[in-house]
Amino acid sequence: MGFWTGDKPKLMKKQAYTDEQMNFFNMLLGGLSGQGGGGGGGFLDYFANLLGGEGGQGDFENFAAPYRQQFENETIPMLAERFAGAGGGMGGALSSSGFGQSLSSAGSNFNAQLAQLFASLRQNAAGQMAGLAGQALGAQPYAFGVRQASPGMIATGVGNFANGLGRAAGASFGG
Repeated sequence: MGFWTGDKPKLMKKQAYTDEQMNFFNMLLGGLSGQGGGGGGGFLDYFANLLGGEGGQGDFENFAAPYRQQFENETIPMLAERFAGAGGGMGGALSSSGFGQSLSSAGSNFNAQLAQLFASLRQNAAGQMAGLAGQALGAQPYAFGVRQASPGMIATGVGNFANGLGRAAGASFGG
């Protein structure tokens, strides 16, 4: 019926993102809300694991394992070498209390630094997740506009007819 009588102005919604952007946006929102079917992809799962994951202490142990191996393979032998070279014959310095204290101190410092590194990593992950959430919540994937009213064929025809009459009347009265 709008063809004959015209249409009223109408609010229109148009997708502002490409299909690929919309897919990513929907995956990101699903992952942030926990409805992404697997957490929303690898990077969201990674952040979720850093923020506590499922095991808590197990996550820390998985994080710490390569660093502990490096400590055992590099730091402990280096300390032993220092004390073995300190004299005392037949590695006597290795059995001294000084070696035990140095080893204990190095282990304590190592564990403190490792815990600090893990806490910093988790804090960074929390900040990045908050940033992603802020971006997702501030995104505007749709643009809105108003479609102008259209007069329709009747109104256009009546208007054209009235204009024609006005011109004709003006021409016949000497206009």
